[in-house]
Amino acid sequence: MTPEELKNWRRRMKLSQAKAAEMIGCSRRGLQQWESGKTEIPKSIALAVAAVAFDLPPYGSKA
Repeated sequence: MTPEELKNWRRRMKLSQAKAAEMIGCSRRGLQQWESGKTEIPKSIALAVAAVAFDLPPYGSKA
Protein backbone atom coordinates (compact mmCIF):
# COMPACT_ATOMS: atom_id res chain seq x y z
CA MET A 1 0.00 0.00 0.00
CA THR A 2 1.31 3.43 -0.93
CA PRO A 3 0.79 6.66 1.02
CA GLU A 4 -1.50 7.90 -1.75
CA GLU A 5 -3.62 4.72 -1.60
CA LEU A 6 -3.93 5.12 2.16
CA LYS A 7 -5.05 8.74 1.80
CA ASN A 8 -7.50 7.83 -0.94
CA TRP A 9 -9.01 5.06 1.19
CA ARG A 10 -9.53 7.43 4.11
CA ARG A 11 -11.13 10.05 1.88
CA ARG A 12 -13.42 7.50 0.15
CA MET A 13 -14.54 6.32 3.58
CA LYS A 14 -15.09 9.98 4.58
CA LEU A 15 -13.00 9.56 7.73
CA SER A 16 -10.93 12.09 9.60
CA GLN A 17 -7.38 11.04 10.38
CA ALA A 18 -8.37 10.56 14.01
CA LYS A 19 -11.37 8.32 13.20
CA ALA A 20 -9.44 6.33 10.58
CA ALA A 21 -6.61 5.74 13.07
CA GLU A 22 -9.08 4.56 15.69
CA MET A 23 -10.72 2.16 13.24
CA ILE A 24 -7.45 0.56 12.12
CA GLY A 25 -5.87 0.49 15.58
CA CYS A 26 -3.08 3.02 15.37
CA SER A 27 -2.29 6.55 16.51
CA ARG A 28 -3.26 9.60 14.50
CA ARG A 29 0.41 10.54 14.39
CA GLY A 30 1.30 7.15 12.92
CA LEU A 31 -1.36 7.56 10.25
CA GLN A 32 0.01 11.03 9.43
CA GLN A 33 3.52 9.60 9.06
CA TRP A 34 2.32 6.89 6.67
CA GLU A 35 0.16 9.25 4.62
CA SER A 36 3.07 11.66 4.21
CA GLY A 37 5.42 8.86 3.18
CA LYS A 38 7.81 9.54 6.07
CA THR A 39 7.55 5.95 7.29
CA GLU A 40 6.70 2.70 5.52
CA ILE A 41 3.14 1.40 5.94
CA PRO A 42 3.20 -1.92 7.81
CA LYS A 43 1.44 -4.87 6.16
CA SER A 44 -0.77 -5.19 9.24
CA ILE A 45 -2.08 -1.67 8.63
CA ALA A 46 -2.77 -2.41 4.97
CA LEU A 47 -4.73 -5.49 6.09
CA ALA A 48 -6.66 -3.45 8.66
CA VAL A 49 -7.52 -0.89 5.97
CA ALA A 50 -8.85 -3.68 3.73
CA ALA A 51 -10.88 -5.14 6.60
CA VAL A 52 -12.52 -1.78 7.29
CA ALA A 53 -13.12 -1.18 3.58
CA PHE A 54 -14.94 -4.54 3.32
CA ASP A 55 -16.80 -3.95 6.61
CA LEU A 56 -15.39 -7.10 8.21
CA PRO A 57 -16.07 -7.65 11.91
CA PRO A 58 -13.14 -7.41 14.33
CA TYR A 59 -11.10 -10.60 14.64
CA GLY A 60 -12.59 -12.93 17.23
CA SER A 61 -15.98 -11.25 17.35
CA LYS A 62 -19.14 -13.30 16.99
CA ALA A 63 -20.68 -11.21 14.21
